[in-house]
Amino acid sequence: MCKPPKTTEMDADAAAEHWAKRALSIGLLRSVSGMVLTPVVPGILKSALGGDQARVAMYQADWIFYGSAIQLIIGPVCGAIGDGKLGRKPILVACALLQALGACAVLAAHEGLLGPLQLWSAWLLRQVATVAAMTTTSASISDAYAHDRTKIAKTAARLGGMQMGVGMLLGPALGATIASKYGPRGTGVVAILGGVLALLGQLVLVPEAGAGTRTKTEVKNPFVAPLRLFSEGAPLRYLACASLCQALCRGESAVYSPFMVDIWGAGPKGLALTMTVVGATFAASQALLVGPLVKKFGAAGALRLGYACSTLQRVIWSYYTHPGVMLVGLALGSPGFGADSIIQQLALDYHPSSTPPRGELAASFSSLGTLGVLASSKVLGGLFAWGAPLGWPGAPFAVGAAASFCAFSCASLGARAKAKTA
Repeated sequence: MCKPPKTTEMDADAAAEHWAKRALSIGLLRSVSGMVLTPVVPGILKSALGGDQARVAMYQADWIFYGSAIQLIIGPVCGAIGDGKLGRKPILVACALLQALGACAVLAAHEGLLGPLQLWSAWLLRQVATVAAMTTTSASISDAYAHDRTKIAKTAARLGGMQMGVGMLLGPALGATIASKYGPRGTGVVAILGGVLALLGQLVLVPEAGAGTRTKTEVKNPFVAPLRLFSEGAPLRYLACASLCQALCRGESAVYSPFMVDIWGAGPKGLALTMTVVGATFAASQALLVGPLVKKFGAAGALRLGYACSTLQRVIWSYYTHPGVMLVGLALGSPGFGADSIIQQLALDYHPSSTPPRGELAASFSSLGTLGVLASSKVLGGLFAWGAPLGWPGAPFAVGAAASFCAFSCASLGARAKAKTA
């Protein structure tokens, strides 16, 4: 019996899968080679600052704040450039180069060739490049699967699971193992080699996603791109509001370490174990849940389910602080870990244009996430400092539950608005 001839859609699927395998593999290599430095950078910075732990903490806080501020500028610019004639590959190559140079700066600082300010600057650029690369890769996924948007969320979740989940698991463990035997110098060398391999792989092995079929859109002012989300019709406006509300929960990262240390009494091993559990849960939920949920409930239904589960998780966390109970809450909230991947797919469906600016959309939603962290981290940290002495250390999670419920409501309104326009 003769096989049916391949269709254009089958060819597009094969090309997209070929691109995705290479892009996600290089992304994983880039993530692991960057995360191996996590155990050694604080010690190198402390040595460069003469052992002043207070200044180390200040430098690390500044990394987060200034890195987020720069991302608000760089992200939309990268989105606009990628949507134009230049394409996304040059941006990804430049990001890989900056990440490799960041690893070189860490090794140079360990050898006494760079001072703390130079190390801080190089590491800051590396962090910005990491986020820019993830945002640009997300837009590239939309390019690769422009012929079948139903596969965007699943592929984007694979990217997030590999980089944020598997990278978080393998990178620090590998870095600590190497450092215990060869010291920070050995870890730095491995990070540089991994960064160089990722750079070469991005340059040689990963083509432009959707090359020859990607529609180049008119480049508008990139600095107001996030604001344009609220003027592109009701469905996209509600989706942007949902994303911003859920992003407020990310400020809880400022609470995790003091919570585990002060409430659980966790030491270094306990912190490492917790990171492992969270990373494994995140990676598993991205790989195993997003695709089936989107297939069964549709993208809009899967997003609302994720936000509902996220609300339940934080309600549990706000009142029950036993590690076992919080682990159950984490498992119940796992369907919400893929929300960003689903939003990436829905944003294209909700946009009124038949050729939406994919890079601009990816960068705009990433900027909303950054704004959410900046707006909520200090507030939630203050709530923990206020609530812990009063016997309510879970106060920040109660605020997170309210934010997740608002995200659920906005996502529901967006789905209704889209149904009315269909």
